[in-house]
Amino acid sequence: MKTRKFQEKGQALIVIALAVVILFGFAALAIDGSRAFSDRRNAQNAADTAALAAALAQVRGKSYTTAAQGRATSNSYTDGINGATVLVHLCSDTGVTCSGLPAGATPSEYIQVKIISVIPMTFARVIGWAQITNVVEAIAHVQSTSGTSSLPSGGMVSLSPNGTAYSGQGNFSVNVIGSGIFSNSNSNCSTSFGGNGTIQATSGVTIASGGTQCKSGNVTPPTPVPGSQVPYPPNFSIPAPTFTCSGSGSYNSSNKTFYPGNMGQVQLNGSGTYTFAPGNYCFSGGVSIDGNVNVVANDVNFRIANSPFQINGNSSFTCTNTLVYGASGSGIEFDGNATNTCTSITFYMQAGSVIWNGNIANKFTAPTSGPYKGLLIYMPYGNKSQLTINGNSGNQLTGSIIAVSSPITINGNSGSSGMNTAIIGYTIAVAGNSNTTINYNPAQQYNPPANPSIQFTQ
Repeated sequence: MKTRKFQEKGQALIVIALAVVILFGFAALAIDGSRAFSDRRNAQNAADTAALAAALAQVRGKSYTTAAQGRATSNSYTDGINGATVLVHLCSDTGVTCSGLPAGATPSEYIQVKIISVIPMTFARVIGWAQITNVVEAIAHVQSTSGTSSLPSGGMVSLSPNGTAYSGQGNFSVNVIGSGIFSNSNSNCSTSFGGNGTIQATSGVTIASGGTQCKSGNVTPPTPVPGSQVPYPPNFSIPAPTFTCSGSGSYNSSNKTFYPGNMGQVQLNGSGTYTFAPGNYCFSGGVSIDGNVNVVANDVNFRIANSPFQINGNSSFTCTNTLVYGASGSGIEFDGNATNTCTSITFYMQAGSVIWNGNIANKFTAPTSGPYKGLLIYMPYGNKSQLTINGNSGNQLTGSIIAVSSPITINGNSGSSGMNTAIIGYTIAVAGNSNTTINYNPAQQYNPPANPSIQFTQ
């Protein structure tokens, strides 16, 4: 009987095959795994920077989606290219889940950037892995702007820290509906009233602690109450306009139309309607409108330098979406007998006064959106020129009038019953036969935004 010998041929091939699989596994772990790990790290960095770029764009009023996509692309992750997907959403968007938000957070203030990347495998294919998918996300918080200001609220506010800050003389009438009168002075006769005037205010009269009220004649103002004095100058500023003019402006006499650009002095007299086409105008010699001229200026920015902006005679000024920037010169003076009507207008007077005289009626409404929302007239700290409403003007004004360093005077026989405004000045004086009624609505006033903040959340 012969003994059968076991055949060992072929066993080495099995061992070698197993060894090859194991070697490819180690290669996949070392090489493909490193690629996947490196991609995940790069994708996370790209998502982080994209989220911050989106938040910054949101603060600047630009497209946060475009900003995030652009930043991701600069870091080699373009949506739909090379297996990458870049998703940008507000955490309040339908179907979007943002984990880790603080308790009580407002989801609409958070921007999520999610990057999905697909990494094709090389050695891992041998063990059945054709690709690895990385999913990373980043969330940035954009702090919503909120109204903050060191200015006290009120229908009429005088900021002077001493002396007589608020006064009324003559046969004047003041009625502040929906708010009150505030005097920041802590001196004797902080408010002073004489003559036959009448003063009414829904919230009464408040005087900084230490100040007193003086009165004479038949005036019966409300009994004042003490309040906290605010620092002067207040921690309050509104950025000046930054628009520029390109090239030289022009005028077409056939259709009486001006076109944007740099211009010297413009003087309009006689009669007819003159139009300023939309755009930026920079006047180095001022603007004078006289006679029976009608001026139409829609979607324009005026920069006035060296000389005033004047309207006289029976001329009228009609506009919408207009900014008048008094960069230098003597300011604005509206006289005559006409009616000026503008919606969405702001007068920003870096220098010079604002004077309204005669029988002129100004119907001006501040913008309802944009950086100067609710701001009708602004005279910043350092401009000490007068802001005066004189004569028999019947004004209808909506929006805040803020003159930080300027004395404000309401004088003559002015009938200003349509003032949906807040009047804030260094001092305020009401005199003559003026009849001033302020219908104070905080929603129509300028509410300075706090500096927005950006925070990386995760």
